[in-house]
Amino acid sequence: MKRKTWYSRGGDETVMFVDATPWSCMTKEVRKVLKTCDLKIRVVKRSGQTLKQALVKFNLFRQKKCGESSCALCRNTEININC
Repeated sequence: MKRKTWYSRGGDETVMFVDATPWSCMTKEVRKVLKTCDLKIRVVKRSGQTLKQALVKFNLFRQKKCGESSCALCRNTEININC
């Protein structure tokens, strides 16, 4: 199988890459929509971070200051913001 035509093995004409989601929910939904539209597109889930992991910051309010004396965020003691 040639490198550029691996997706056409099942009769598909092109390939669509979808971001990873838990339990492949997005991949399944895209396949369902493409099947109802009778489009020959192979849907492949990207590996790596899930969409949620990419969008959510962990421990957003931890106290982490840069320590520079010229930083206005570090000098302000009323607001707890990471800089």
